[in-house]
Amino acid sequence: QQMRASPHLPPVSSHGLGPSAARVYATPRGTSLAGYGEVVYQRPGSGSAFGDVRRWVFFLGHRFSSTLLLNSELEWEHASTEANLDGRAGEVALEFAYLDYLWKPELNLRAGLLLVPLGILNEMHEPTTFHGVNRPAVEERIIPTTWREIGVGCFGALGETFRYRAYLINALDARGFRADGIREARGNGARARWTTPAVVFRGDWTPRPGFSLGGGFYHGRVDHNLLVRDGRAVHAAYTMVELHAQAQWRRWEIRGLGALAGLSNAAAVNRALALEGDLAVGRRMRGFYLEIALRLGPKRLDAWTVTPFVRFASYDTQARVPAGFARDPATSQTVWTMGLDFQPHPQVVLKGDLSARRNRNGRVQHAGHLGIGFIF
Repeated sequence: QQMRASPHLPPVSSHGLGPSAARVYATPRGTSLAGYGEVVYQRPGSGSAFGDVRRWVFFLGHRFSSTLLLNSELEWEHASTEANLDGRAGEVALEFAYLDYLWKPELNLRAGLLLVPLGILNEMHEPTTFHGVNRPAVEERIIPTTWREIGVGCFGALGETFRYRAYLINALDARGFRADGIREARGNGARARWTTPAVVFRGDWTPRPGFSLGGGFYHGRVDHNLLVRDGRAVHAAYTMVELHAQAQWRRWEIRGLGALAGLSNAAAVNRALALEGDLAVGRRMRGFYLEIALRLGPKRLDAWTVTPFVRFASYDTQARVPAGFARDPATSQTVWTMGLDFQPHPQVVLKGDLSARRNRNGRVQHAGHLGIGFIF
């Protein structure tokens, strides 16, 4: 069930994935190949400007039968795995690799390395599906896009308006928790610890074309019996709830997301990890953003478009810290971003934006970004 939005609006998700990642679902039998790429120029608020082949991605799928298929994403980041003169190296990573059994619209099965179905961009992050050069800060710091784990689950559609995904996956690993978020706690399919599974659920309601409202829930034990303090095991669980909405009216687009997360027994986790002062992992994390865009251009399916947009984001990875620990001002940020996307073709985009980032102490950093992106 691959769908498209109206001609002057971007493609919408199919089976929880973007238009290129979902290519295999439109392939009746055999092997499919798709992909995307991003090349960027960034002038950050501090440090040197740089250019980067940020991503080069291939989606390789195979349809064994009408009901059984394989889908996978292989990604190169930063052009090379060798370190540059600044000591920074790229990487090659498997972003997802799973089998689907398509039983019936209401209930299908999925197993393998799965994208965690939280937020707007974690599953659908191809460069033509979001505005601006960089992904919204909330979907990098609070929801650590791209977040993937090993698991099994089901997905489907209930009626014409409600879609869901429900998985059991390996949980985050608290040893990777930091003051600035949970990004390093992802398993990513690399011998990920799996003591007890985490549960994740997502539901999306689309009462009419162009409008959707949804949310997701995650809960899992993150200690994996590995954290020890004073000879005793530290038990800790991480819970996240997010709500998201997207609306398209004529040429206007609005999207918004809010996320709230909590870590139980955070004080013991910090002590087990030897994190002191403002290096502490927060016991509460939160973030939200709101974005408005105006898509201009002819209404033909293959026509060019110009889309100015503005986005406000706010996040805090130390919204609350345990007693006896401090908050780092850098972990609380508000970010204004305004920019322009030009698509000479629906599968190609040229982007530019400016951002102003303010932390809790009032320090402001201005940055500029340019980028090109494409899908095929």
